[in-house]
Amino acid sequence: MPGSYRGAVDGHASEERAVRAGAVGEFSMNNAEPGCVHELFDHRATQSPEAVAVRSEGMDHSYASLRRASDSMAAILVGKGVLPGDVVAVACPRSFDLIAGMLGILKAGAAYLPIEQELPDARVRGMLRTAGARVVLTGGAGAERTWADFGVAEVPAGERTPRRQAPGVAVSPAIAAYVLFTSGSTGKPKGVVYPHAGAVNRLRWLQETYGLRPGDRVLQKTPYGFDVSFWEFFWPLSVGATLVFASAGDHRDPARVAALIRDERITVAHFVPSVLRIFLDQKDVAEFTSSLRHLFASGEALSPELAEAVHQKLGIRVDNQYGPTESGECTWWTYRENHGHASTPIGEAVPGFRTYVLDEHLSRVPDGEAGELFLGGDGNLAHGYLGEPVLTAEKFLPDPFGSPGERMYRTGDRVRHDPEAGLLYLGRTDSQLKLHGNRIETGEVETALRKLPGVREAAVKVVPDETGGQLVAYVLTDFPFSPGDARRLLAETLVAAAVPSHYVVLDEFPVNRNGKLDRDALPVPALDAEAGNGAMDGASELHVAVAEVWAGVTGRSPASIDQEFLDAGGNSLKAVQLVGRLRRLTGLDLTVEEFFTAGTVRSIATVLEHRFENLDSPGIPL
Repeated sequence: MPGSYRGAVDGHASEERAVRAGAVGEFSMNNAEPGCVHELFDHRATQSPEAVAVRSEGMDHSYASLRRASDSMAAILVGKGVLPGDVVAVACPRSFDLIAGMLGILKAGAAYLPIEQELPDARVRGMLRTAGARVVLTGGAGAERTWADFGVAEVPAGERTPRRQAPGVAVSPAIAAYVLFTSGSTGKPKGVVYPHAGAVNRLRWLQETYGLRPGDRVLQKTPYGFDVSFWEFFWPLSVGATLVFASAGDHRDPARVAALIRDERITVAHFVPSVLRIFLDQKDVAEFTSSLRHLFASGEALSPELAEAVHQKLGIRVDNQYGPTESGECTWWTYRENHGHASTPIGEAVPGFRTYVLDEHLSRVPDGEAGELFLGGDGNLAHGYLGEPVLTAEKFLPDPFGSPGERMYRTGDRVRHDPEAGLLYLGRTDSQLKLHGNRIETGEVETALRKLPGVREAAVKVVPDETGGQLVAYVLTDFPFSPGDARRLLAETLVAAAVPSHYVVLDEFPVNRNGKLDRDALPVPALDAEAGNGAMDGASELHVAVAEVWAGVTGRSPASIDQEFLDAGGNSLKAVQLVGRLRRLTGLDLTVEEFFTAGTVRSIATVLEHRFENLDSPGIPL
């Protein structure tokens, strides 16, 4: 059936085994309790119908209103032929309608597939085709695409029907709750199919471990194409707390996030470490975040120095969570002072998971020795990859340490086990990269680079800098190479985080003694070139001031007042830093979204000039 993941993943556990091995039973789960994500919400909505479930754009929405809206959406989807096992795409901004739509999809027995606005059309088309999605929920910015051109029927997420009850679809905990696409080593993204059973296990672990209360307010700012967003959405809604949406664009603006935490009295928030570092540098950050009581970090390595900075500046604990998309959060560790390790541990397994540190023969290694991390706990693992039976079989192996028929997932992460701290992360066994919380397969980027005109061979690696690193491309080419043209062509197929910031043309690649690419020996480009040499013809005093801030952040002056920031090697975190400095310099409010829309010294200066014209002030205080 079109739109169904059933049968698309070869080798995953049968429904009966997935329920049995779903480890929610191992987590003191009463069999009478809800086993699906939407059932947890409905149970809470019955108990606290008038409590505030969602806070969005300054408006409060009760559990009862969210339940009615989600029931209505489920009825609409079933009326359009959506069946259990189908996949329904979602392309909405953060809003009440978004969460109502996601719950409606789950109540119809389908899995939701996030389609974020900034994804290139070619990638969206491939995701929809692979998932077999026939319906997409839209609203706000998502309406900018003409969805009929993608072969899917469009349903506005705000659409309602007079029917006030859900259609009563029977949903098994073994079927998929969501499908998330990640970077693929073969050159195309792969769709990870994740079941209700594992999702519910994670929600119950979070609640038993951290104990959200009805008065808690959880910030939702993670893009919903990332698995962390799942618990931001559904943990508060499963226990009677309030889900607070960050406005579109504000999620990557630390100053606005800090103001939102203060104004909305946020008690629980998550940060990728590279963003957390910039967030902590905000002026008076402790005063802005006095309501916080839980702060979580995941997506990339959390340094001990950064964890200690959270403790010192905010006076609260920070919990380091680890988990690939194929499992969600599966290990955790609470920061302790003077723990004595060079990196922050990723800790012990979440209940319902088992962790194995194995050698190349899949045998356990002694404590203290390095090996590859494998994850057991079959019902809490993804079913596999949509339409990729061979890859699924390579990554999801029979578990020799579990019950008959169970699987374990090969993470590709090197770890060692410490008797006191649990698991310590040591790096990758392959060429997969993590950059600013994004999972990037070098194979996907290199495949895209090789398709550029004249490029014979390509390689990429992350070069460290103060923002957590920049992705650098190395190419062998037969023709003159234009980084700007390369960036624009790559952006047509790759997610923004996978488009390299810098490009280096080489005559040949360094190789090791086996004749293979020596990625570590690739030269480091001059990311920190001297500032002050950019051509500034026709520049005003404000242009010069913006260019100086630009140079201070990127390490090089713009080539001209019309050079695009991204073409100059900028990235999202450097943009955040640049906006913060411009705010402090001018006293004017400039958002990160406005900066990206502008993109050049000339355009940024124009935005600031217009902002100044609306102020009763003698001039911009440069």
